[in-house]
Amino acid sequence: MYYLYLFILPLLFISHAEAGTSGTIRLATYLEPPMIDKVDNRYVGKNIEVVKLLAKTLKKKIIYIPCPTARCLSLMRKGQADMMISVRKTPERERYLSFISPPFFTQHFPLRFFINSTNDLDIDNYQDLTPLTIGVIRGSTYFDKFDHDNQLIKVELTSREQLVHMLLKNRIDTFIEREESIVSWLPESQYKSAFKLANYQYDRSVDSYIAIAKRSPLQQELPHLSATLTQLVNSGAISEILDKAQR
Repeated sequence: MYYLYLFILPLLFISHAEAGTSGTIRLATYLEPPMIDKVDNRYVGKNIEVVKLLAKTLKKKIIYIPCPTARCLSLMRKGQADMMISVRKTPERERYLSFISPPFFTQHFPLRFFINSTNDLDIDNYQDLTPLTIGVIRGSTYFDKFDHDNQLIKVELTSREQLVHMLLKNRIDTFIEREESIVSWLPESQYKSAFKLANYQYDRSVDSYIAIAKRSPLQQELPHLSATLTQLVNSGAISEILDKAQR
């Protein structure tokens, strides 16, 4: 038993050291095309390019950890991932995440409510949501009034793909998302015929941040991370990536 302990102890030490090495960034990665997608077993998309640029500037290697949104946040809370991109800042999340300033992007696309085109349902104002079953992504936040409204019937799902299929099957009445995050889940012709957008929408700009887990070794590098991100934002390097990806 003593010899077994001597054998296992170095392995545990190596595993811990690799997880905490300053030369890597463990990126909690959830799919949200076109921001983050996986094509031919490679992660692609504008958010991925932003992290790649940041990692290259910092001379760090990215280790991708695939996870649904709620699982990604759980990994960040436990310090089992270092970084997450395109995160909305909330007081609850600030308890276990540090948000690198400045925000790398200000989201101008409105939050829309999607309806199955075979349904004659209308959503013209916030009150129209009250009797409906509304699909949401587990772990995601949208806007304060909606997030904290316990009177609404919210069905938590793990992915945008599930939102799409649940609505196609009329198992939910609607779901909330930005249109750019949904259009890629169906062929364009099917998307246009399958869904309609409610008149009611939430249309306010939201800052998107790169977040670092408070239990991550990268906490020690926050001033450097912030200075580097500031330089990349001010130089236009980040905007160039995002504008190119949107064309």
